[in-house]
Amino acid sequence: MTLSCVLPRSTNIRFNAKAINPETEALLRWKSTLIGANPLPSWSIANSTCSWSGITCDAAGHVTKLHLSGFGIHATILSVPSP
Repeated sequence: MTLSCVLPRSTNIRFNAKAINPETEALLRWKSTLIGANPLPSWSIANSTCSWSGITCDAAGHVTKLHLSGFGIHATILSVPSP
């Protein structure tokens, strides 16, 4: 499963010069749009994406599932087909 998110271009978040996984970047950009006192604190480039709360990955380290029902998050993820 490929997770794709459409995020506003106005999202103002910067990442280190080190290479960042596109799935990680998409999830962090989506997280930056959430309103509240630091929702999902484990979601950080300091932690492996697969160790984040609510994230399930396959053996190759790709995100396969988001399970965020217990986090009190109310948000939308727009899916788009992968190229």
